[in-house]
Amino acid sequence: MSSENKKWRNNNAQSQLKKITDKKGKLESYQRKTIIYGDGFRAPEQRIGKTQTMNQKLVFVELKVTNTTKETKQAEAYFEESNGGYGYGFKSLKAWESEVYHLGYFVDEDQVENMSLNFYGSDKNHRVLKCFE
Repeated sequence: MSSENKKWRNNNAQSQLKKITDKKGKLESYQRKTIIYGDGFRAPEQRIGKTQTMNQKLVFVELKVTNTTKETKQAEAYFEESNGGYGYGFKSLKAWESEVYHLGYFVDEDQVENMSLNFYGSDKNHRVLKCFE
């Protein structure tokens, strides 16, 4: 990645972060609305049930991917908005080679213990990893 592209991404990330932090750099709270769904006949299709002031946490996750086969495989990881918004990270991994990814997520403070990462692939490769157990 060019140094100009890295500079743009860093400036863009900083400007986005300023939108959700106060002057001291603390994450701002927001109003979380609970949606109640109806059937559209006897009850409205959807309505707002409850509104709560919610604080967020910035959670960092270190993800290690290892090729456990005997041949070189293309590791495919999907991260929304990664690589300038393209969303995919590709790397060929030799047998038993590993790659470490560092991810950051904003999570409502009452949902941190419920965080999970979903990995999609064929049926036998689909995994859900609970972050805190």
